[in-house]
Amino acid sequence: DLKDGTYENFSMGMNAPVTVVVTVENGVVSSVTVQDSANEYDAPYVQKVQDEAFLSQFAGLTAAVQEQDIDLVSGATVSGRAVLRAVDLVIDHADQ
Repeated sequence: DLKDGTYENFSMGMNAPVTVVVTVENGVVSSVTVQDSANEYDAPYVQKVQDEAFLSQFAGLTAAVQEQDIDLVSGATVSGRAVLRAVDLVIDHADQ
């Protein structure tokens, strides 16, 4: 089980970091949010991965996930991969 709490981490997007906030409750990921990008170029792509349909795929996770297990957002592949990497880093940290 993961350690309950709220965690923040980031991974590089196209031009700037993509920051996620992951909440773990009862040993599993309960929610993931993506913070707005301050980078003018990345902002439209980050907005696409802020969609609940994309982020809800992480709910219930207890271990790092592979890219093939997540449906990335069309037109925001790099940002989606950044979210995936950042969530995986949080899970690795919360699993200790």
